[in-house]
Amino acid sequence: MVLNAALPAVASADEALPLCYGYGCRVDTRFAVSTPQQAEVAQLFAHVATPDDERRAVSQAIGLLERIAGEQTPIRDDKGGNFSDGTSPGRRDCVDHSTTNAEWLLWLRDKGWLRLHTPAGKAWRAPWIVDLHYTAVMTEASGRQWAVDSWFFDNGHDAAVVPLDVWMKGYSPS
Repeated sequence: MVLNAALPAVASADEALPLCYGYGCRVDTRFAVSTPQQAEVAQLFAHVATPDDERRAVSQAIGLLERIAGEQTPIRDDKGGNFSDGTSPGRRDCVDHSTTNAEWLLWLRDKGWLRLHTPAGKAWRAPWIVDLHYTAVMTEASGRQWAVDSWFFDNGHDAAVVPLDVWMKGYSPS
């Protein structure tokens, strides 16, 4: 069964999505997502039939939106983690990633593409006291929560989408 077969029509105008960067959301801006780019995002959700499918689509959508934003802003130079980007003006920490991803999950929901999960704001962890880290969160209909974390990767890479309880224990994809 394909749940998203009747995806809402893509708007016929650019939409401005929120984005922050500069470590701690020092720069708070917006970037344009064109009609063809919106259609590309919508296509990621076109054949979603299960929560697993939707999590894969969310992972890919976050990466795609980062690439689109990177065409218009200096986040194109953002590297995974906090230390590889040096002094790049587009560098992003976990506050930037989690804040932006939480907003993008709301946009995906509002477009009608996110149907099997609900945006649930942000969460933080400190498994080793000095290792404070934030992520965006979404909740599956079953009640299970999922971390949506793109901070680990260079700009434009698909986000990690993992069970929040696993993420809270110090999850890292490496």
